[in-house]
Amino acid sequence: MKRSFSGDQSATLSLRSPPIHDPNQLTAFQEKFEQFFGGIQVEPLYGHPLMVTGTISTFGQMGILIGQASPSRCIHPASIGADDAILMMGIYEGRGSIGARSREWSMGNGDIVFAGSHHPESVAMHTLAHLCQVTLSRSLLTSMGVDVDASMLKPLRGHSASAMMMRYAYMLRDHDELSTPELRRAATLHMHDLAALAMGATGDVAHTAHVRGARSARVLAIKNDIAAHFTDTSLSAEVLAKRQGITPRYLHMLLAREGVAFSALVREQRLALVYRRLRDPRLLASSIQTIAFDAGFGDLSYFNRSFRQRYGMTPSEARIREDTLQ
Repeated sequence: MKRSFSGDQSATLSLRSPPIHDPNQLTAFQEKFEQFFGGIQVEPLYGHPLMVTGTISTFGQMGILIGQASPSRCIHPASIGADDAILMMGIYEGRGSIGARSREWSMGNGDIVFAGSHHPESVAMHTLAHLCQVTLSRSLLTSMGVDVDASMLKPLRGHSASAMMMRYAYMLRDHDELSTPELRRAATLHMHDLAALAMGATGDVAHTAHVRGARSARVLAIKNDIAAHFTDTSLSAEVLAKRQGITPRYLHMLLAREGVAFSALVREQRLALVYRRLRDPRLLASSIQTIAFDAGFGDLSYFNRSFRQRYGMTPSEARIREDTLQ
């Protein structure tokens, strides 16, 4: 993807196609695809209809491409990015390969490879695949003390930093809290920290990258996990820590560094859901107790006390009344 690394703006573009069987529709889509992805050409493989969905999100000095593709091959132009660009190309799920310099490397679930903007000649998907590509800044990585050239075109398999890098890319794409230049710059720096770890940084460089980047990615993963499961009454720090592959003690430590507590994050999510449902006229027939229990609260007195502390009113006072709809 062609992106210049300047400014703090953020934007997301999307491209989506159903499975394309008709040759004329295929030609039209291929032209649109080439324009959208800065000169990259696409063709279906193995007789499958072409199906591609994708988004490109830019965050100042970083770009994130996330997509899904049927078996297909992408043929890259001589350069697919700014001169400063380093590409992290990964397969989140599926099987594929990358070709460059008359060689080909197989790629599978969780594998990534770093490439200069002029390196890739083709990327093939041999199955339906979920893809992740992050455009990074060579100069920023170099300033961090990373030997960028030594990491080019060497697929990484089963590397914890590369797996975290792809998960972080997905979370940044889906997250709605990157609304300020400061947050976008922080996210960009954290992604480069993860790239530094994946590239084999050692010593002080690795320590800084781990403290700054890996921890931030972990915290975002924890918050997203809470947002996805807070209505589950069995949710606990122990359950979430096991799901994230860390200890409960480390989970609490990570959140404490952010100035928050696990219980407070869960409670806030549950209270916000209850408040929205109390204000929903379609749920007038549902009791407050039912709404509270459905949001994950197991103790009604604790819920009432927490709600009043959070909103300065009782749940009954917050509830939309039937006479206000008339």
